Amino acid sequence: ASAPAAAAPKSHAHHLHAVQFKDAGRGLVAARDIQYGEVLLTEQPFVCCPSLSNRKKVCYHCLKVLPTPQQQAAGAAEPPLSSRSHSFCSSSCLSTAQAAYYSLECQLSLEQLERHCEAYGEVWP
Repeated sequence: ASAPAAAAPKSHAHHLHAVQFKDAGRGLVAARDIQYGEVLLTEQPFVCCPSLSNRKKVCYHCLKVLPTPQQQAAGAAEPPLSSRSHSFCSSSCLSTAQAAYYSLECQLSLEQLERHCEAYGEVWP
């Protein structure tokens, strides 16, 4: 038996064409006018993470903006869940992240990457 094919992105518009641009690589071009707010394509990201400056401001899994301390103090929102140095908007996001990738990420040491970036003057992430 063959393995199932990976899920394809869900296209909402049948008038998008993939093209190769000389100086920019591949891209999508519309063959008709696009309406404001029209959904063109939805898919799960291959990889994403918040920047260091936003790490405590957004959910590490879904990137939803977390409630501010003022919103939490006023009782307008539940406080986010924290795990190590990351925050999650819900137990569902934390559980999904742990099942998919987070438990493995927590075992990794990024010291070697950080030393490389420092040595070569590169910014990470």
